[in-house]
Amino acid sequence: MNPFSAFSTFVLRTPLLPVSFYTTLLKEYDREKLFTTLEEPIIKSALALASPELFRELEKYKDQPTTYNPEKAKHLEQSLLKYIARISSRATPFGLFAGCTTGEFSSETAIQLANKKAFTTHTQFDMQFWTHWLLELGKTTAIREQLVYYPNSSLYTIGNFYRYVEYRFVKKRREHTLAAIRKNPFIDIIYQQAVLGKTITELANSIIEDDSEFEEALTFVNELIDNQFLVSNLEATVTGDSEMERVLAILDKMETVDAKKSLLKEITVHLKEINLNNHFMLSQKIKEKVRHLEVDFEEKYLLQTDLYLKTNTATLQYKIKKQLQQVISFLERIQETTTNRNLEGFKKAFLNRYETQEMPLTVVLDTEVGIGYIQEVRMNDSHPILDRLSINKYNKNHSKEESWSRWDYILETKLKNALVEKATIIELKDEDIAILETKNKLLPPTFSAMIEVVKLNDKETLVLESLGNYSAAKLIGRFSNGDAKIHQLANEITTKEATLSEDILFAEIAHIPESRTGNILRRPVLREFEIPYLANSILPNEKQIDIADLWISVVNNTIILKSKKQNQIVVPCLSNAHNYSNNSLPIYHFLADLQGQNLNPVYKMDWGNLPNHYTTFPRVVYKEVILAKAKWHLFEKDIKDLQFTTTFPNWKTNKRIPQYVTIVSGDNTLLLAI
Repeated sequence: MNPFSAFSTFVLRTPLLPVSFYTTLLKEYDREKLFTTLEEPIIKSALALASPELFRELEKYKDQPTTYNPEKAKHLEQSLLKYIARISSRATPFGLFAGCTTGEFSSETAIQLANKKAFTTHTQFDMQFWTHWLLELGKTTAIREQLVYYPNSSLYTIGNFYRYVEYRFVKKRREHTLAAIRKNPFIDIIYQQAVLGKTITELANSIIEDDSEFEEALTFVNELIDNQFLVSNLEATVTGDSEMERVLAILDKMETVDAKKSLLKEITVHLKEINLNNHFMLSQKIKEKVRHLEVDFEEKYLLQTDLYLKTNTATLQYKIKKQLQQVISFLERIQETTTNRNLEGFKKAFLNRYETQEMPLTVVLDTEVGIGYIQEVRMNDSHPILDRLSINKYNKNHSKEESWSRWDYILETKLKNALVEKATIIELKDEDIAILETKNKLLPPTFSAMIEVVKLNDKETLVLESLGNYSAAKLIGRFSNGDAKIHQLANEITTKEATLSEDILFAEIAHIPESRTGNILRRPVLREFEIPYLANSILPNEKQIDIADLWISVVNNTIILKSKKQNQIVVPCLSNAHNYSNNSLPIYHFLADLQGQNLNPVYKMDWGNLPNHYTTFPRVVYKEVILAKAKWHLFEKDIKDLQFTTTFPNWKTNKRIPQYVTIVSGDNTLLLAI
């Protein structure tokens, strides 16, 4: 019996328009017909939100087509066609192009979307604009004097120094640097007072003996703020479902800022009024009001919108649960046990340096006095921590030799036979893997499966699109703020994880790595505790775990992270889909990696080393579930000499490539008719 089961609720994702909208357009393709799609209000709004520059250019072209040369006109045509393909064929939520909702398992599969007028949106300021504006707002003298200040959430002490990470906006992106300030009695007092949350005046008064010293003390406190030793309660959050209201509540307590409060309240009203049908009009109004905030912004990075669907019915039959259980059990058998190379290297370095000691996490990860993280990294003497540094650079010295498992050889035999027989489907059976050893793997407490339900030969068929993750909340976290039922499901998931390990303290990581990345990090409060790191937390102080409160040891080859104040083992959690392996600060990277320690997620089937040796891959099926769609690896040399109307059709037939294919490049896909 499988040791896992599915939650009763699932999340449904679908593009805004049906795929037939795109295929019908292609069947009798006409440029004028394509451009008339811009007359559809929902397409107009979606495109204006996704690419304001392209939208304006298309509007100009519609009015003055003769002023564009053929090459420029063709480029605009192709760009618009790509967006039409996106809004009709790709279910990944993106602005107004695709949305999500929830459904329930039932006796039959029945998906019927409601009228689009019933769809809702959740619009907020883009994180790039929001963090930049809050920073500028905090510099305003009248506001700065009334804010409450706390120590930087990355701050820790080493010897006679306070060390912390500060950030600067460079070309509207956050860039991080490790800073140090020598301790002295005045700074120590300010630090102790700021832990409680104090205004500039209160902090200045805490270090003076009489009023004659006040101005000098005030200057000193302001310098600490400028250097981000102290940060205000105005700093952005990534957890919580009412960020705008949080900031308004801070401003409401202030005097002499009525104009900004009034303007922000007007914008808030518009943000709440926005829906699929009026998005274009209201977003233009918001842009006009933002211009009065006296802060630079890029239109493309002003608003961030998620689309939420409404359905008349949304059910999947119970049979799908059973099919997924069978598939996951099969895939678990064929996959090797994996380890996180970063954590393994860290454990080795930790034991070499500290042996059985329990050490402060901040000291251990300090790149000067500790061992750092990602042991291959060598930082320069001034050790700037650059958000844009790619982890890929660390992998250059790793062996590129292929490692083949027994499953790789089994799969290659299946592939060879299929290619010889010109079969379009490879069917996998349990007897194919009977010779494989059963390995004891620790699955994550919850995980997600992404599927498509399609009709093939009038039969409902399951397609496994993706599988894995260390928490089922990762894929839905960012959508929980705009939909109560998705939020409820996310809470159900995190509650289940907590009950499965009641002796563990699960703490959500609250961190803003770089401004735009913050969009996918936004989610409501999903766990009882949080670890704030260069971001604010709305939780009470007793529910926040300070970085300096975390201690680390290695026991029985397992990294133990412990909160001294809570006297509990802590498992850091990241309930969003952020790809933190690139462009991340060491502490954030370590905490995010630690969530998956000793866990072996089951992933969807891949072809392993075979794409290095073959270019054609038939569909793969196990118990009527499609584990992998047919795919072809094409190279420029294969098609550059083909004439589209003469030799290309024969080439396509010989390759057995169907009319509709999806071009895939990384995470980007495009549906084509060829």
